[in-house]
Amino acid sequence: MEEDFDELNGLLKFYFLLQASYHLHSGAFHVLTIIILWARKQSVTKEIAVTKPFTSYWRSLFQHGLALLLIGGAHLFASTRRLGAIGSFALDASSFLLHLLQVCINAPITIPTPYIKAVHRGLVIPIFIYCRFYVWPFVVWRSAWSESKDWLMQMESTLFPGIYDIMIYLFTGLTLILLALNLVLFKRLVNHPHLQRVYNKNNDATSAETQVSDDE
Repeated sequence: MEEDFDELNGLLKFYFLLQASYHLHSGAFHVLTIIILWARKQSVTKEIAVTKPFTSYWRSLFQHGLALLLIGGAHLFASTRRLGAIGSFALDASSFLLHLLQVCINAPITIPTPYIKAVHRGLVIPIFIYCRFYVWPFVVWRSAWSESKDWLMQMESTLFPGIYDIMIYLFTGLTLILLALNLVLFKRLVNHPHLQRVYNKNNDATSAETQVSDDE
């Protein structure tokens, strides 16, 4: 079964290797950061010093671990690599725009608020919704559930009975966990504290200018 597709999956294998190395490196970086913060004991009490780094990084660690699990599972069989690549590319596209928004917020030069708002509301949020709440459940998961029964059944006949149900329910569970994490991230994205600060600062400046004009 693998040999039928293996010659066509060279680029996909390379892409999966890059994805896995990125998530492994990022996860290791978060772990190292937690250890350093814990060792420095910056907080007043030991309890806060231990819990604060963990609560700051647990979501990212979990996401990288989940991504590695999905990448590894999708790479096991040539037939699932295409679905895994589609899902990973969708997450990458959304993540790229999230980083772009972060650059706009933390740029060394002041970027006008209307530009930040256009990136936030015109690019980041729509692409986030499309990639993470449409591509994954309605393209990747739907294909694995309803359009890929033939190769899943072939896999079951090759390995052992029941592997079809195991893979379907395992992939469904991982997808639900990923959607739950994306919901948490989306809520924070919509009500991003740094963006709210930028917007409020701009509104205060506009109000001050209006007040000065009225006084004149």
